[in-house]
Amino acid sequence: MNKDQAVTLRLITLKNIINILILAISIASAHYIGFLMHIPFEMLSLIADNFLIDFIFTFIFYVTLSLTMSRVIAFSLSQLISSETSALAAFSLRLRRHWPNKFNKFGIKAFKENAKIEAASYWLFLITAFIFILNFSYSKISLDKVGNFSWLVIVGMSISIISKAGFLNRNPLEASKRIFDKKRVRFHNQLIQVVVKSGTGLLLVSSFYSGIFRYEKVIDETPLDFQSSNYNGKANILLSSGQKFLLIEKADPKRFIYTDNQKLITYRKEK
Repeated sequence: MNKDQAVTLRLITLKNIINILILAISIASAHYIGFLMHIPFEMLSLIADNFLIDFIFTFIFYVTLSLTMSRVIAFSLSQLISSETSALAAFSLRLRRHWPNKFNKFGIKAFKENAKIEAASYWLFLITAFIFILNFSYSKISLDKVGNFSWLVIVGMSISIISKAGFLNRNPLEASKRIFDKKRVRFHNQLIQVVVKSGTGLLLVSSFYSGIFRYEKVIDETPLDFQSSNYNGKANILLSSGQKFLLIEKADPKRFIYTDNQKLITYRKEK
């Protein structure tokens, strides 16, 4: 067993699996709670548990869809950039035959750095495409909806990571060298713990507000002609599960309607 396999086995433990499951449940729950922030408190006890599972599965579907499309886009664009940089490196190696003093080091370095450029461009395109596709298909990002406390938390986490990395008490160049120094195992472990904890908090905050943004997108969509035994009219479907629906009337955006095969319950927000 080599060193990489040993590290992988240490990471795949029962405790880590449980922690990942708890994190996934927390992220999904934060997303659902963010969506419910717009629902009148008087209706929460009626609808909260009825739509939870279907709402989470819908969220997972859109995340998976956005991630899959983003990977295709990122791979295609990163390969395009890689081919261009490879051609540039090959051209510079050809030039060094005529001007060895000028293009020798550049050509060799270009070939060595090509893999790093490809990887960096892949992740850049992946993250950018994922955010764009998810926002286009599932949510509607509006930064003015983010509260001051949440911005304070995000800034605090960012400063914490920068401080732990040594950028506040050292020269930035020296701090960067410490990060990429493979011999500083203890420092890397401490930094990884800080990044994981801060990243987890950021994921929870982002998931919560993505639920709020999801609500904003749903109510701005074109209403549907909803017809059932209990209700007929134009409405936006906020939540659905089987034959259960939570609607909001387009003509009266403050009127919430819960309907199933047996009953119809309405509530109108006065504020």
